[in-house]
Amino acid sequence: MPQLGKFLLLTLLLISSFSADSIGNRQLPILDCKEYSSIEKRPSPCFPGGISRGQIGNDQGFLTYSLKQFYAINWPSNDGKIIESGSKNSSIRYFPYWLTWYVRDTSSRRFYKSSDYLETYRVIDKHCSDLELNKETKHRIVSGEFLIVSSSKSPQGEMLFDRKGKEIFYKTHINPTAFNAYINTAKGTKLNFPTGKDHSISGERGAVVLKSAWKEVDPDDPNTYVTVQALILEEDKLSKPCNVVELALISLHVASKMTPLTYIKEFYTYADQMKRKFLDASSWSWATYEHRYNAPTITSFLDIQASQKQYWSLFDVNKLNINMIKKECFGENNKVDLMKLTQTACLLNKPLRNKTAIIRLNQENRVLNIENVSLQACEKCTKLENGKYVDSCDYLDNTACKPVLDARKDNFRHLNILSNYVLGDVQWVDSRGVIRPIVSNKKESLLRNTALEPYSLKSNCVACHVRAQKGDFMFAFVKG
Repeated sequence: MPQLGKFLLLTLLLISSFSADSIGNRQLPILDCKEYSSIEKRPSPCFPGGISRGQIGNDQGFLTYSLKQFYAINWPSNDGKIIESGSKNSSIRYFPYWLTWYVRDTSSRRFYKSSDYLETYRVIDKHCSDLELNKETKHRIVSGEFLIVSSSKSPQGEMLFDRKGKEIFYKTHINPTAFNAYINTAKGTKLNFPTGKDHSISGERGAVVLKSAWKEVDPDDPNTYVTVQALILEEDKLSKPCNVVELALISLHVASKMTPLTYIKEFYTYADQMKRKFLDASSWSWATYEHRYNAPTITSFLDIQASQKQYWSLFDVNKLNINMIKKECFGENNKVDLMKLTQTACLLNKPLRNKTAIIRLNQENRVLNIENVSLQACEKCTKLENGKYVDSCDYLDNTACKPVLDARKDNFRHLNILSNYVLGDVQWVDSRGVIRPIVSNKKESLLRNTALEPYSLKSNCVACHVRAQKGDFMFAFVKG
C-alpha cells in the first residue's frame, strides 16, 4: 500500500476507535449496576469494589468475592459491550469481557488495547509481512477480534506443550484502573495501583491483573472451551510466516487489589522481615481457575491407569513408559511419592518436548477433585436427604460448583462454557501477616495451576510475588 494511502487508512481507523475506546476504557460493561446491588444468588455482569463487611477477614469472603468477579469479568461481550447472556451469540462461542482490557505485547513489554489500531498495526508490521495476511484478516485483527500471541515460557522459565506437542501460549491483561495508574506513574516513582475501596456495587474497583494460558484448538478434544481467533507472531518475520489459528483458554490467574485488613502498627514493627513483606502485599489476593480436563488428579498408580478414559490437554499416558513412571514416581503401596516427583528420573510435571505428563495432586481443602466438579457431583453437595447433605462438601467445593449449577438456567447459557473453568482457590494475607487459607504441608499447596505453574509442586502466590515489590507485587511491571 502506498505510504499516503496507508496513512489515511490508519487515520480513519484511529478516529473510529475513539467511540469504541470510550466503551472499552470503562471498568464495567455499560449498564446500570444498581439493579445488581445483591449478586450473591445469581450471576451478574457487575462486581463490587471490595468484600462485604460481614465477610471481611475470612476465607469464605474471598471465595465469594472471587466468584462474583469471575462472573462479571467473563460476561459475554461484543465490541466492548455486554450482550444478553441467553442470546444465541453465547450458546456456542462467546467473547469474555476481560479480553477487551489492555493486553501486554511480549516483545516490547508495552500494554495496549486490542482495539487500538495504531498499536496493533505496529505489532503486526514488526513481525508479519504484508504478503502473509490478506486485507480482510488484517482488518479483523486490528479491530480487536483477534488475540495476538507469540512464543512464551511458563513462570518457571520453561515452555509447556500440550498432548499434540504444540506449545502453550501465555498472555497478561490488565483492567483500565491498572493501566491508567501505570501510565500516569512518573519515572522513578514507586508504582502503587489503586485499591477497591467499597464493598457496594457503586464502589470504586481496584486494579485487576490477569494471566491466561491458551492452547491451539485440538479437533480430537471433545471438551468445551472459551475460544478465540489468534495471530501467532514470529520473532523473525523473514524466517517463518505468522500463523492464524484458533486458541482455547485452559487456565486463568486473577490478581485483585482491595483495601487490606487493618493491622496494628506495633505488630508490623516487631514482625520478622518475611511477615512484613506479606503485610506489604496484603492488599492483593490471587484466585486461580483452570479447565477441569487439563490434567488428572493422581494420588496412586491406579489413577494413572484410570486416566486413560479421559482426554486431557496436558497429560497423555499413551506416550509414557508406564513401568518407568511406576518405578520412578511412586513409592510404597503405589502411592505418589512427593520426594520422587522432584527427581529428574520422574517425568511427571517435568518439561518435555513432543509429549506431556502434567498431573494434579490431592488438594487438602476440597472434597471434589477439579475434574470431578460436574452437575451430578455438585447436586449431591447441595441436596438434602433426611436433613443431611448427600455429600459433605467443603465451602471451596460449593463455590466451585456455583457456575455449574447456574448453567442449568436458560438465561445464563454462556455458563455451559464457563463452568468448565473450576476455581482452584484464593490466596490472601490476614492482619497477622499469615498467608491464607492455612493448610498442612502433607499435601499440595493450594494455588498450583497445571498450566500456569506446571513444573512446581509447592506453588505459593504470595511468597512468589513479594519478590516483585518494585512492580507493586506484579512481575509484569518489573523492568529487566
